[in-house]
Amino acid sequence: MFLHLEYQLDYVEVEGVRYPIYDFRKARSWCHLDLWQYQTYLTARIPRYKDNFGKCKSVSVPWTDTCSRLSIFLEKTLITLESTKSQSKTAFLMGLSFDQVHLLMRKSVSRSLSSRISSEFYEHLSIDEKCVGRGHKYVSILSDATTGKVIDLVAGRDSQSATKLCNSLTFEQRRRVSTVCADMWPPYISAVANYFPAAKHCFDNFHLVGYLSKAVDKVRRSEVKKFYELKNSKYLFLKDKSNFTDTQRLKFDSILRSNYRASIAWRVKENFRSIQFKQDRVAAIQMYELWHKDALSVDIKEITDVVSTFDKFHIVQHLSKAMDTVRRDERKGNDLLKNHKYTYLRLNRNLTD
Repeated sequence: MFLHLEYQLDYVEVEGVRYPIYDFRKARSWCHLDLWQYQTYLTARIPRYKDNFGKCKSVSVPWTDTCSRLSIFLEKTLITLESTKSQSKTAFLMGLSFDQVHLLMRKSVSRSLSSRISSEFYEHLSIDEKCVGRGHKYVSILSDATTGKVIDLVAGRDSQSATKLCNSLTFEQRRRVSTVCADMWPPYISAVANYFPAAKHCFDNFHLVGYLSKAVDKVRRSEVKKFYELKNSKYLFLKDKSNFTDTQRLKFDSILRSNYRASIAWRVKENFRSIQFKQDRVAAIQMYELWHKDALSVDIKEITDVVSTFDKFHIVQHLSKAMDTVRRDERKGNDLLKNHKYTYLRLNRNLTD
C-alpha cells in the first residue's frame, strides 16, 4: 500500500522566513507501519527552495529524519522492540534487514546523547558495574538515581574507567550533585572523592546485604555435610520469606528452630536489612551500632569478616549520609552485549528523541 503525500502551498517557511518553492525532488518512499496487514509506504515529492546565498535546499519533513527511509512511527516501534528483543529477531518480525535495525539503533543512541545538554543537572547519582558477555568483562554505569536514566557507560571498572565516567559530566554538573551511591569498589570510592568532593558518598544497601548473603551461604556450606536438613536449602537462605511457598516456609521454619550456625548468620543478615533507608540518621546509627555489637557476639568467622570489612570502609558514616538518598533500579538487562551502544540502548528503555 502506498500513501501519497502532496505539498499544497506555493511557499516554504524555514526558521520563520518564507521562501518561494524552487522545484520538487523526484518521488521518494519511506517504509511505514503496516496498515490493515498490508506493507505500507509513504511517498512524496519534497519541495526545494533557494536560500539567501542561492543554495538549493530540501525542506525537512515531519515524518522522517534526514537520509532515512523509515518513518518516525516505524522507528519508535523498532526501538520498543529493540529494548526487549535481539536485533535479529526484531528485523525478522518487522520484515527488515539486520543492517537496517542496527543502523537505527546506533542513530537512536546518538540522537539521545546529542540531546543531552550540559545545563541538565542531577541531584543524586549512582555508579555501578555490570558484567557483559562471557568472563569477567565489565562496563561501568553512571545513572541518575532519581529517574533511573543511564547517563553514560564505559568499558571496564578500573580507575581509568571511573575517571572517564565522571568526566562525562561538566564541572558545574558535578558541583550540583548532592549524593553519589556506589559500592565498595576502590576505584569508584577514589573517583567519587576526587570528582564529587562536595557530594555525600553513600554505599548501596543492595551490595552491603550482598556481602552478608555470601557470608551466610559460606556458613551453610560448611554445615551442610553435618546436617541433612540443610541439603538443597541454598536458595531458601537467599530468598525473601515473603515470597516463600507454603512448603518452603515450613522447611525454613524448621531450619530456623534447629538453631544452626547458618540460621544464626541468617538472622544477623535480616537484622541488618531492617536498617534500610527509612529511619532518621540518629536512629539509623543507633540501630547499626546495636547490630554491630550483636553481629560480633555470635562469634561466626564469616560474619566477623564482613563486619571487619564494614569497619574498614566506615560504613556507619556512609550509612548516616545515605538516609536522604533515593536510589532506583537502573533496569539492567541480563543479556547485555559487548557493543556499548547496544548496552546503552538496553539500559535506557525510554530514550529521549
